[in-house]
Amino acid sequence: MKTEICKTIRTVAVLAGLVMLTGCPGYGDIMVPSESTSVSMKGEEVCFFVANPKNYQPIFIAINPREIPIKERSFIDKPRLFVVKDQLCIPSSFYKFEDGKQYVIDYVLSPNGLDAGDKFTKRSVIVGVEMASGRAHLIKLNNDEY
Repeated sequence: MKTEICKTIRTVAVLAGLVMLTGCPGYGDIMVPSESTSVSMKGEEVCFFVANPKNYQPIFIAINPREIPIKERSFIDKPRLFVVKDQLCIPSSFYKFEDGKQYVIDYVLSPNGLDAGDKFTKRSVIVGVEMASGRAHLIKLNNDEY
């Protein structure tokens, strides 16, 4: 009987110690998953569908050839792009997609295009695109490309 009580106390102490050492997930520890989307062409523009666009506008975009390592990728903060009629379109004057190449596009949408608020109001989208015969096609990204 006494040994069972000692084992129970030891187990409770170990579990309490683990919780105190690791902590509980807090507001900043919660990861918000990225969205995916569809891609289409509108003339020379590459367009991405934006579900439930409300008043969301891009505050960040990174368009890079797929072979560029993640640490070397470039991005544009507060791009002059807009969500119009459920689509975020990238004109060739903003970025020239080359035929036969694959790209990783990563962008963040925020209410009213303001870089304020918390991470639960922002929407992150990561998508792979291949340009072939003047058309844009989705490609599957590897886990390390997210």
